[in-house]
Amino acid sequence: MSTPSPPEPTSTPDAGGCLPILLVMLGVIMLLPGLCVIVLMFADRTLIPPEGSIALLWIVCFAVSALGIYLMIMAYRRSTRS
Repeated sequence: MSTPSPPEPTSTPDAGGCLPILLVMLGVIMLLPGLCVIVLMFADRTLIPPEGSIALLWIVCFAVSALGIYLMIMAYRRSTRS
């Protein structure tokens, strides 16, 4: 009678590494257009009734910032996975 061999250890992918750091850095960079738009909205009150092109630019900047927030959330979730 032979003894059963122990099961082979399964390799788990490392959640660390530099990918979460890169995602956070990219997310912070992507937040900058939205922050600049917010500063300009409050600094120059004459632009409050915006023209169509300026409003479109604001929307695009806020969308880029939203993607930056999403990237940072995904990096956090990726790094805390067990």
